[in-house]
Amino acid sequence: MGNMGAYDYRDILRRELLQRCNRSPKYSQRSFAKFLGLSSSRLNEVLQGKKGLSHLAAVQIARRLGFTASESAHFCDLVDSVHARSAQVRQLAQARLERDTDHVARTILSEDTFKVVADWQHLALLELLRLPREDARREPLAKRLGIHPSTVKDALERLRRLDLVVETSGKWRPKAETIVPGDTSSAAIANFHKQVIDKALSSLTFQPAEKTEFSSTIMTIKDDQLPLAKAMIKQFWKNFCQAIDATPGHNDLYCLTVQFFSLLSRDSP
Repeated sequence: MGNMGAYDYRDILRRELLQRCNRSPKYSQRSFAKFLGLSSSRLNEVLQGKKGLSHLAAVQIARRLGFTASESAHFCDLVDSVHARSAQVRQLAQARLERDTDHVARTILSEDTFKVVADWQHLALLELLRLPREDARREPLAKRLGIHPSTVKDALERLRRLDLVVETSGKWRPKAETIVPGDTSSAAIANFHKQVIDKALSSLTFQPAEKTEFSSTIMTIKDDQLPLAKAMIKQFWKNFCQAIDATPGHNDLYCLTVQFFSLLSRDSP
């Protein structure tokens, strides 16, 4: 779904297209145009700012993208404020957009906090930018992480809005002693762990054994040992991070993941 915090309806369409292309390499702008009920040439002209959309087309697009009622109204106001034939309609749409600016801004920050915790590239960028010799421009950062430059651009802008990074002369740096907001839903945390596990699975296939460390063991425990086990894992985590952070000259980016979970079916006695 498009970002409702955008101030140009074309940004919403571009982001939606990018997200679909990231999910499926075979997806194209032509596919997106067909989904929206537009010709490929018309969508291209709209995205380039050469042509606009009618109110009816905006309503149809919002419906096909699955927007909520408030999201649809906001999207249509973005379109009408620019392209409505009547000056009065344009003015009313603009007035509604200005009235909702504060609400939209608060919504953006809430979504930003969720995304920073939910999508792995945000935390990876925060750490990568701490490397003293790292090329802190978008394109080199995207190449280092193996993701699209547009994904890096969106992530950096989100981190900037949360005051976690700063841009100077086209280069990005983390702010000193920044802390990722923790007030977010458990769904975000779960999504982050799923993405990290996917990255771990990929590294099992594509990274040499000397660059990784995978260990697993299966054991039986008593139910009342679970708090002790979790406390020991947390203490190991703390000791490990302190020891690694205390070593100067960092030049690589790694991920430490620990899983401790039951293998029994929850339906078993």
